[in-house]
Amino acid sequence: MHRVIFVLVFFFLLTQCQKTDLSEIDNLRSNSIGIIGHGGMGFSSPEVNLPANSLGSISKAVQNYQVDGVEVDVQMSADGTLFLYHDQRLQTLTDCLGCLYQWNDEVLEDCHYVRGFDTQRNNEQQLVQLQDALDLVYSLNPRPYIFLDLKTSLDCPNTFEYQDFLTKYQESLINIIEQYSPSDWIIVESSDISILRTLKEKLPEVQLSFFTRIDDMSIELAASEGFYGVSGNFDQVDAPIIKKAHDLGLFVTLGIHQTRNDAIDMIENSPDYIYTDNIPLLQSILN
Repeated sequence: MHRVIFVLVFFFLLTQCQKTDLSEIDNLRSNSIGIIGHGGMGFSSPEVNLPANSLGSISKAVQNYQVDGVEVDVQMSADGTLFLYHDQRLQTLTDCLGCLYQWNDEVLEDCHYVRGFDTQRNNEQQLVQLQDALDLVYSLNPRPYIFLDLKTSLDCPNTFEYQDFLTKYQESLINIIEQYSPSDWIIVESSDISILRTLKEKLPEVQLSFFTRIDDMSIELAASEGFYGVSGNFDQVDAPIIKKAHDLGLFVTLGIHQTRNDAIDMIENSPDYIYTDNIPLLQSILN
């Protein structure tokens, strides 16, 4: 019995010490992989007690851990204001109910995060507007990337036409981005090709990434549209496809790793960016 336990412990330690040869990285960022905090510090876990998409989480990632960038989820209120929030329903993570787009700004600004590992006891974080997150990132030197994951699907009942909602959403996003010089730090990500086409027309200097299953068809489409890159789940792509994307001039973003071995598998495929829920772990491998 003791021998079995020893073998299991030895195997666990061996897998946790798996190494990767960073000199083998071959990408469009001068062979360096950008570490992107998923929602800031990452989604809630025993190691992360700040809720994803909160200003506290974003601030800690970019200022304390000095990540290369952060990814945030962008939704729109009934007033046309863009807020950061991931889930379809507010009640899964906050003390508010329903869908974000059903409420005006006054209600949303009083929504506090309450779910997750210890978040109800250890923070006073509330919903934050996209404007505040952009102001924070823009003020830093060097300036990190901020990936804007556009959340435009509707899950609750509504009394408006979806196309009207989408037009207002795009107008709000364009109005905010136009306040900055966005060409080298804002990356807009969406699975809706029509939204990306509209943004390319209205904001040609903004870098656009097509969130998709990364395969031959999707990278050829993204390249033909003149997009900056493609984004997708790491377990649905391999090194040859990523190399093809690079050959077509597309930057590749992968996410989300859960373990050290997952992270190493991602690194060995040579993406340009990795979304992570565990910043210290990925930094320990890449730095």
